[in-house]
Amino acid sequence: MSADKCSVILMDCYERQCGWLSRVAYRCGYRGKKRKYNEKRKKRLINNIAGADAVLFVNLPDSAFSNDDILDIRLACNENNCRMITWIIDPLKGNVSLLPFIKCFDDVFSYEYDDVKWMNEYGILAQYCPVGYQNAYDVGMDENIEKDIDVLFVGTPYKNRLRILEYLAESQTA
Repeated sequence: MSADKCSVILMDCYERQCGWLSRVAYRCGYRGKKRKYNEKRKKRLINNIAGADAVLFVNLPDSAFSNDDILDIRLACNENNCRMITWIIDPLKGNVSLLPFIKCFDDVFSYEYDDVKWMNEYGILAQYCPVGYQNAYDVGMDENIEKDIDVLFVGTPYKNRLRILEYLAESQTA
């Protein structure tokens, strides 16, 4: 994977991206601009799925997308033979309302070992992937298979996340 084959899409909520006047209008009950913003964000993501091998959501995008939105994204992934992956970095044990949302993903990773066991009890094949990396956490990638992997990263591009993506890109080109 090279750095030019990895896209990062910012998933900031409407309230963080809009101007002061739009925020006031939203708080007063005007929801039209937020709906347009959310729809545009979903379309931008779906347009970027074409040609990608995987869409990686760092954390569940339940604050960015509705259940219907995630089903539309799932459909776009299916149409483009693209895996939908989430790495959940917030605890969610006991939040049963998120189970239908989580079931839309091909691969589910969690940094919480207890959450992995909890999801497995509900038939979701989740895997443990802690925050940080050690060789002991290797998920078993076959290094003998050469593959050109496109990754569509979805999440806020915090410095630590960008370092991880840059490391992945550099390690694949070395």
